[in-house]
Amino acid sequence: MPSLKCRCDNRIDFGQIPNPNEWLLVSDVAYDKYDGIVNSEDLYSEFEHALRCPNCQRLWVFWNGFSEEPTCYEAQPKKDQCTSNNKTRRVYIGYSTTLNGREMIQYFDIDPLHDDRLSKFEQNFGSPYIQPGSFEVYGKETYGNDFNAAYVKDLFPFDLEEIILSKISFDEARCVFFVETESVDIKSAKDATLLGPIDVEKYNFE
Repeated sequence: MPSLKCRCDNRIDFGQIPNPNEWLLVSDVAYDKYDGIVNSEDLYSEFEHALRCPNCQRLWVFWNGFSEEPTCYEAQPKKDQCTSNNKTRRVYIGYSTTLNGREMIQYFDIDPLHDDRLSKFEQNFGSPYIQPGSFEVYGKETYGNDFNAAYVKDLFPFDLEEIILSKISFDEARCVFFVETESVDIKSAKDATLLGPIDVEKYNFE
């Protein structure tokens, strides 16, 4: 039976008919073309197909049919949930001596060549899914001569002890970053090294 592996590691089956995990979408413009008695097959041809993960509720929409990669949509918490959520965040500080800032950002992006569309970071460090906005990268190419421990410390959106940054050679590092994730399997991979973790109560902008 065909299936799709969600970012939460759950497998979504979509071979069953009818399929409890599949939803059909149609635009208002496409639907408005039909009036009176409608041929169900003609109307079905207008639908886009979406799979809803029963585990994490992510939506995977096949905008261009099943022959192309779907787009993943993730529900955002309600405003009151955001403001009342006081959960401590687990953060790792990282650096790379081989990747610059732009390349490190791509390191966190989906790898289209990977069967499960995991990012290079998720593949190499064995971390759970890294959500957009849960990391920041500071590249030497952006800050030039200001790229040092004292300057970079002030870029982080949370208080960071200097002893952590003292473990990074800023002469050799091409970028420094932080990433919010509950766990990693290893702390050193080919293109990056992690320090920590540290627990952060909140970011400075919250």
